[in-house]
Amino acid sequence: MVAFFKNKKKDKIKIISSTKVKTELNNSSTEKGKIPPIKNIFITNCTCCGTSLHLPEKVPKFKCAVCHTIVYLPSKDVDESENKDDRMEIEFLEAFNYDRFIKILEDCDLNYLNNRNKTKDRCSIFYEPLISYLTEKLDTVEKINKSFISDEPFTQIDFKQLFHFYKKLVKLPTRKPLYTLMHVFNTVLRKPGKPLLLKDKNNDLAELHWIFIIWLNPILKDCLIYNSKRETRLLNGKFFIPEINSISYELIKRSIGYISNIVITNSIVYKQLVKYFKHLPLQLLINDIERVNLYVTFQFNKIIYSNTKDTANKRESKLFNKPINNTNNTNNNNINNNSMTNQNVNNIDNIWSSDEITSDILAKLNGRVAPCLQGFKFKSYEYDSNWHIRTASNLLRVLYIGNEERNENKITSSSFYNILLDFIDFKQDFENWRKLRNISRRSTLSSMENWELLEINSSHGYALCQYPFLLSLGLKISILGYEVRRIMEFKAEQAFLKSLDKGRTVDVYFKIKVRRSHITHDSLNYIKNHPQDLLKSLRVEFVDEPGVDAGGLRKEWFILLTRKLFDPMNGLFIVNEESRLAWFSIQPHDFDEQNDELFYLFGVILGLAIFNSTILDLRFPKAFYKKLIHEPLSFVDYAELYPENAKNLLKLCAYNEDDFCEVFDLTFETTFESSELSIENNGDRSGEPKRNKITVELCEGGKNIQVTNENKNQFIKLWFNFYMNKSIERQYNQFEKGFHEVFSQCDCTKLFNSEELERLACGDNEQDSIDIMMLRSVTKYIGGYNDQSQVISWFWEILQGWDHKLQKKMLQFVTGSDRIPATGISTLPFKIARVGPNLHHVENGLLEEPLPTAHTCFNEICLWDYKSKEELERRLIYSISESEGFGFK
Repeated sequence: MVAFFKNKKKDKIKIISSTKVKTELNNSSTEKGKIPPIKNIFITNCTCCGTSLHLPEKVPKFKCAVCHTIVYLPSKDVDESENKDDRMEIEFLEAFNYDRFIKILEDCDLNYLNNRNKTKDRCSIFYEPLISYLTEKLDTVEKINKSFISDEPFTQIDFKQLFHFYKKLVKLPTRKPLYTLMHVFNTVLRKPGKPLLLKDKNNDLAELHWIFIIWLNPILKDCLIYNSKRETRLLNGKFFIPEINSISYELIKRSIGYISNIVITNSIVYKQLVKYFKHLPLQLLINDIERVNLYVTFQFNKIIYSNTKDTANKRESKLFNKPINNTNNTNNNNINNNSMTNQNVNNIDNIWSSDEITSDILAKLNGRVAPCLQGFKFKSYEYDSNWHIRTASNLLRVLYIGNEERNENKITSSSFYNILLDFIDFKQDFENWRKLRNISRRSTLSSMENWELLEINSSHGYALCQYPFLLSLGLKISILGYEVRRIMEFKAEQAFLKSLDKGRTVDVYFKIKVRRSHITHDSLNYIKNHPQDLLKSLRVEFVDEPGVDAGGLRKEWFILLTRKLFDPMNGLFIVNEESRLAWFSIQPHDFDEQNDELFYLFGVILGLAIFNSTILDLRFPKAFYKKLIHEPLSFVDYAELYPENAKNLLKLCAYNEDDFCEVFDLTFETTFESSELSIENNGDRSGEPKRNKITVELCEGGKNIQVTNENKNQFIKLWFNFYMNKSIERQYNQFEKGFHEVFSQCDCTKLFNSEELERLACGDNEQDSIDIMMLRSVTKYIGGYNDQSQVISWFWEILQGWDHKLQKKMLQFVTGSDRIPATGISTLPFKIARVGPNLHHVENGLLEEPLPTAHTCFNEICLWDYKSKEELERRLIYSISESEGFGFK
């Protein structure tokens, strides 16, 4: 429902709903004389919650019944003489002055210290001058906008002065000044008194200055968290009271709502806000991300408690035969909840239907009570129409983009994860996301940078997959597994139906049979001859070997094939000696088609590895994965791959002396090593393979263009583009073609950013050692062993004492890969099986104990009952060092 205020000087308020407007228009002919038809309806959105509203024309303002905010609308026909008088009065008033504030504060402190023992009055009485000053100088949008201004080009806020201001108020012996100021701010947010930023108008982010002043109050976050230890609470414990928590929640929800919805409707402010977060001090950016994410968590906690209460009511009705209250908990349009004090604090029934949050509800939602629902999942209908979650998600989107555009001090993508969202019904949410119209599925970042797509997505439904930066890597892997299984099942079903139709057997698996000595050739032939089978479940067989593939042979095939493709003799990739990272080799223009096929094969292999949940041992820079999902590259990516060259280019850029040309003597050319190897004989030395050096122009006529102070930036751009894009274009296109051959029907890969894609393909390889104790805690035992068995105790003691190299060899021996899963070692299935009692056998006349064996298909190592720890370690080292395939070297 929406309340329309027809005239400022009249008390008449007309309440009307958008549904009623439509009904009146449709039934105007049949109900003449009862309700006059409303003509000239236009559609607008609430500036705070974004609710779509149908309004009559020439309405100067209205009260949104969803968030209870009064929204002011611009109108050419409205006489603005009253507003002009108000603005003139504001201009004549002295704006808030920080020095004046400090002077009044010091006078109040002195008065308090001199008289606090002479009167029984509350200490707040001594700070009335300060309270009066704050309420007078900060009670309108215009006044707040003129305070705490700095000369910073992007932020335009004096953060140091602002935080000193809040710190002074927090340290006062009374809460009243800050509490009163927060009430004043809440009134301004509810009744801004002016139209806010409009779509397609030439607005400036400075007009939102007042919202950031309110938002940056450091105690606001306290209402969303709880810590039972008083001394560890944020800032000061005296402010952790129900009244301040309630008003803090109001300030947070309206600030997020305003910023989110104004950004959606104004492309200019959107771009400026991205720059604001890009240049925001790192700690402030972290605080903003944490606060908005806590707000999202708070809203999902409301859903949990709503379900908890519903469950309790159902149980109670069964026990006492009481009827269940069938109130629709998803309806948050209750217009009667206008006050934070008009609710029963002991009643949590309406925490979802009520837009206002009582102090008791805050206490229960911020961690004091932690309900646990068995098998609980958030259904999409419980959050897809929630304006709190939608606006917070949109604000986090802008924060994420601003962070991605930072050149340094960039926050990791995992900082945006909201772990509570691991409990959503991801299958339902994913399907909803696929059905939404006008969603760019090209990549995470490219789709979010487009403001027009942001506006469309916000008006055509809601799914959390639209905001993949909120979803943890574990959840995304679950979504990937869901879609992969669905595709594999569909392909298997098609194969079965085709076999019935044609009367011949069609394999439901993609089976590859290869010789170890010709693994590249055989694999390429199978992939080229069966492109329609790539999305089936993969099975691998090695010729003349007895192994049956239950996962282990597949892992080994991936490892051996990638190792072969990276062989320097193939000339596909070159490893940079400085960074130890691989990159596409720069091929001559006339290189043969076989290399094209090998690059295509590598793309298919990488796609199949991800599709079949296999980790590969790859050493590519971040730029490799950025290109794969079309994220923009920067000079930082070049510096990671070519660190020494990057330093030299930066030195060149920083040199501004007049003798620049004489010092560097460069032209627009570059020299690189070709991928082709040649044999050179140097005297009595045997021939060694070396790469030929080739010089090319960076632009047309580059050999005749000297690098100068004026064109050096252009030289660096062309140099960067040559090595990261132009020189590897053909090779990369073939690789990308192969990769997308596998994932052409898979949408979920668009949920991953470059960091996550790297971990998905290569696992987690950042640790210097493996957490053996964590691995032990998730290990399962078979055949009579348990965690306290003597052999098991020896086994873990041995692994704990080994260096990282031996630990990785053990992991390779048991699982087929030396990499830890992307989600951590705690998610790695690991088994230890007891083979039986120790059986000695004679080898070369000596008594030998049997070797441990491994089933890489099941991540299982099989141990005998060895007699000593030393013998166990000796046999383990022999096994992990000499084994390959089904046997030993």
